[in-house]
Amino acid sequence: MVSYITKSNKAVVLVSSIHNDKCNDQEGEKPEIILFYNHTKNGVDVLDKMCSNYSCIQRTKRWPLVLFYRLIDICAVNSYVLYKCQYHQNARNVDRYTFLSTVADQICKPHMLRRYNNPKMSRNIRASIKRILKIENAEPEPSTSAKLEKRGTCTICPAKKKKKERHTYARSAENQHA
Repeated sequence: MVSYITKSNKAVVLVSSIHNDKCNDQEGEKPEIILFYNHTKNGVDVLDKMCSNYSCIQRTKRWPLVLFYRLIDICAVNSYVLYKCQYHQNARNVDRYTFLSTVADQICKPHMLRRYNNPKMSRNIRASIKRILKIENAEPEPSTSAKLEKRGTCTICPAKKKKKERHTYARSAENQHA
């Protein structure tokens, strides 16, 4: 751990596991850890610039959320760099905006489909999901994870019986229900 006071009388504290406790006793010389940081900070500047171009950060007063947004931005840059390294030979050159849009679509699509297939979802939400995902069919597919019809207490039977039914009966059809 190094505490270094700059010319503007601001204390800078740096922690590193790479550097040893070499101290420069001479006036005006910077510690080794500061020199190393200044030499390698170009990567941090490039990362900050890439994160600022396409960022998901929202204004908030909650610091954990700010940290979470920053982590998402850094993960997006890292995934783009890995993608470019993996598919560098590809003739199809994908810009960062297209890459991020594709990743966002692939992350959100399963969740949106699950909500679309939920029969209890409101009609306007399902219409929005249908428009976003460009779904052609009018009726949603039955969800495999959704439970079958929930059993409820029969409204026709006396309260003493508390008969559980899967079907509902109309009041006029009391004679049909046993």
